Amino acid sequence: MPIPEFKLHFMASGRPAALVVPAWEIKLAALIPAVQADADVTLRGPMPVLSYPLAAELRAFALSLSSLLLVYLSAAWQLALPPFRWRSRLPYEQAWHELNKLTRRENAAAEQAALKLIHKALNRSAGYTMFADRLDRYLGEQPQFEPLRGRFQQFFDGSWRVFFEIGTPGQKDVGWVGVSSPTQHPAAKLDRDQSATQPTRRSAGNSLPASTDDGGDNSLNWLMALAQAAMAIERGKA
Repeated sequence: MPIPEFKLHFMASGRPAALVVPAWEIKLAALIPAVQADADVTLRGPMPVLSYPLAAELRAFALSLSSLLLVYLSAAWQLALPPFRWRSRLPYEQAWHELNKLTRRENAAAEQAALKLIHKALNRSAGYTMFADRLDRYLGEQPQFEPLRGRFQQFFDGSWRVFFEIGTPGQKDVGWVGVSSPTQHPAAKLDRDQSATQPTRRSAGNSLPASTDDGGDNSLNWLMALAQAAMAIERGKA
């Protein structure tokens, strides 16, 4: 079926214009052969909806999604991305934040947890397990913490009294703060010599002071003050 040439008239920039459409031809073909009578034509019924199995694709999608999630979580752990943003905190900063939560609980368990937080911060800051006899090494490697030497020493003394029984028969427990520690801290010996006799446990309830010379109401406040002072130093704001 031929279509003759024709023109399209329109306005361009306010001026009349025309576009010539060349002649072209459309060819039509019948779906039913011309020699076949209409009575001989049979129409097909409606086509059924094709079913497509999705179970395999859904399993593959779930596996891919799980793999991506594992990759992200691994990268997030290493780079301190959400939900592990807390890992970007400095050691004493992290301890200070955790100690803030413990102040709501005034009991022996909270005091022990607070001591463990400071131990963890010291270990992270030093890069190795810290004991009292390693304090000189730690302060030699990180001299910015030298002003806290006495408080760190008091911390190790108090920690030992909370978690272990120390002293010789007849020795008086003079409290948690302000006691000089032995040259060779017993905890360090236990770490290096498994054959050493482990001291007996004692309750932390009566080992911590009711008040401290740092103005806190209890040992938790003293530990928070220590963490805050160390946090200021590690941030370079002391």
